[in-house]
Amino acid sequence: MLNIIFGEIFIKCSDVSMDKYINPGYNRFSLLQKVIPHISKQMLINQLRELEEDNITERAAFAEIPPRVEYSISKYGKTILPVIQTIPEWGSDMKKSLRQFKASKR
Repeated sequence: MLNIIFGEIFIKCSDVSMDKYINPGYNRFSLLQKVIPHISKQMLINQLRELEEDNITERAAFAEIPPRVEYSISKYGKTILPVIQTIPEWGSDMKKSLRQFKASKR
């Protein structure tokens, strides 16, 4: 589940840093949809629910019109951030290694 929301973005687009786009405080669903464009609305909903069930994120729903929902990383979820933050560098290194490997095969 983190693979889809964080890992896949970092590995496939290692130049993209989620820190630049996702607020470290609260994030509205619409912002998450914008910064993760390749994920369907339903898949994002499912992933956010799983993250909430695993106590990685917290969801705050506001009884407003229109309804507003905000997500934030829980205290427990913040313990995994150092690992997630190393993924872009790892992804970049892997891309370089893969390019070198492919070039050596030619």
